[in-house]
Amino acid sequence: MHSFAVFQTTLIRDVIAVSDLFYRLGTRASQLPEARTKVSNPDFVLFRTRAEKDVRTGSTSEETTITDIWKRLVEYLGWDWTDRWVELEMCLQAESLLPVETTRRLIGEARAADGSVIFISDSYMPASFIRAQLQQFNLIQEHDRLYVSSDIGLRKTSGNLFRHVLREEGIAPTKLHHLGHSVSSDILAARRLGIVAELCDAPNLEPAETAILAAGYGDHSTIVRDMVGASRQFRQRDADVSLQGARELVGTFLGPFCTLFASWVLKAAKEQGLKRVYFMARDCQTVLAAAKVISPQYGIECRYLYVSRQALYLPSVVTCKRSEIPWLNRWWEPSRLESVLAKLELEPKDLPKPIGTATSGGTLLADTDWNELWTLLEADPLKSRVETIAAERRNDAIRYFESVGLFGPERCGIVDLGWTLGCQTSLRAILKTAGVESDILGFYLGLNDERRTPADAGPATSIFHPGELNNSGITGTFHPVQYSVWLDHIIGQATHPSTVRYSSDAKPAPVFQAMKSGGDCPERQVEQLHELIRQYAVRYSSQITANGLTTSELRGVIQSLIASFYANPGPKAITALDKIDMSSCQNNLNSIAMLQGLTWRDVCNECVPPSQRSGAVKRRDIWLEGVRYSTPKAVYRAYLSVLQTRKFVKAFADKLNTSRSH
Repeated sequence: MHSFAVFQTTLIRDVIAVSDLFYRLGTRASQLPEARTKVSNPDFVLFRTRAEKDVRTGSTSEETTITDIWKRLVEYLGWDWTDRWVELEMCLQAESLLPVETTRRLIGEARAADGSVIFISDSYMPASFIRAQLQQFNLIQEHDRLYVSSDIGLRKTSGNLFRHVLREEGIAPTKLHHLGHSVSSDILAARRLGIVAELCDAPNLEPAETAILAAGYGDHSTIVRDMVGASRQFRQRDADVSLQGARELVGTFLGPFCTLFASWVLKAAKEQGLKRVYFMARDCQTVLAAAKVISPQYGIECRYLYVSRQALYLPSVVTCKRSEIPWLNRWWEPSRLESVLAKLELEPKDLPKPIGTATSGGTLLADTDWNELWTLLEADPLKSRVETIAAERRNDAIRYFESVGLFGPERCGIVDLGWTLGCQTSLRAILKTAGVESDILGFYLGLNDERRTPADAGPATSIFHPGELNNSGITGTFHPVQYSVWLDHIIGQATHPSTVRYSSDAKPAPVFQAMKSGGDCPERQVEQLHELIRQYAVRYSSQITANGLTTSELRGVIQSLIASFYANPGPKAITALDKIDMSSCQNNLNSIAMLQGLTWRDVCNECVPPSQRSGAVKRRDIWLEGVRYSTPKAVYRAYLSVLQTRKFVKAFADKLNTSRSH
């Protein structure tokens, strides 16, 4: 025969420990009229836990019941007794439960072999309640048996409940195969009797979940524990191996991030009196999946806006001169002539003469190269050509923006991850040329110190403000701009390539351009990811929300979430990211696979000064914690050793220079 533990093996709660449910229980219980004295949630949890402990201590039976626990609890709290207390907790317990799909599969296999299965549970909940939960998810059938400690008065921990089961079933211990999650109750106690016991790994936490619990998160510990509990439960909801990586990615990072960010945006938009917000492509299509679930409670309409830096920057140019095109030369973008000219829809062959060291599409190395380029761009024929192209792109963009409602009389908002307000500035300039003077309010995860001024960009608000650093307890000083390229590609998984311009057809539409390397996740894979985010928001948005959190508390939760996943991505989650290309270029001309493994060439490159490094694509933004799964162990260890050595040498040199200066 095969037997299965119930809680955390067959059914799993959306909290880490059952005591975490008591916070929600305290909130609901205080609303009943029988709760004559008001008790804070921490105090309720304290006395609920104490009541259970005291009842167990004073009982002659190995197990207690939920009724006995509540009768003692209301004595402690000075509340009136009513059966509704027991009903309230059972209702909350039921709401927290979902099946573990891998255990469901094992139950089906065991039932096919044995004809029926056994469920064994150490619980103060009545057997009728537990059977009802198993029936709700079609986990128990008519001929299956259920043994519960609260009804029998014996527990697995002592071994006596197992002995009772063996007697009732009339089988030898070696003929019983048991699956459970508790080492003491399900494994050691069973094996002492000769029962074949196997440990269920469903309650195990992933490295990112363990890390965020270990971080210092102060006043927002409850939501962090709820977040980890939700993540663990969410990961158990799919037996389809092909979706387990995406489910882990959503559970441990994308689900809570998108839900938290979306709830903050909608809450802030409502406070500003907005009725509509546009989530900007591609960075916020995943966030939109969560926002559409929770937007009805805020009364905010959520739409999607096909834009990109390329689709906005060029149309905003009226006169081809340096002051209007600050985005042509960005320190974080490649300065290859090909990449620079692509922003203006030009090619190196369009230049009337070569530029210094940047001939044949090479790199603009010095200020003199840039000055030569600007001299050419600010004079005809290139000046007129750029302005003509920009005007055509601007007319197409205006027609598209009008078709999606940006010309409406009501003020609206836009949502993006950040970081410089360049897109908002360009969008505002384009709309003004069309006579739209109403300012669009921008909502962002974070802005950096190089953000455009309010005079250029208009009003904007963000969770992480310019120049503001917070201690996450994991990474020290933290600001999401430190992870900007990584966040753009992890969160910005969209069902379409990058928008580069808009069509001139009767019905305006975005025109796409894929990564140069032809990468990006297949559309079907991204659609599945968005559906999982939607499912996460449907199930957990009532607990995982920005409501009730101050901006500082929300900042702490999000920074812990980002830093924990960045430093501890699970191997399954990595499989859902292996098709992503990453690029810091406006037109994706320097894209590489984000999880491209390291080679000995990369190790050698780190041993020499940056100016002498080889390779067509320099690995500027390597996600070390992610690429370790696609890198040979020897190469990975060597790469880390080189980085550590460089860090040590630099620290020693700095200390030596400081000593000499003194």
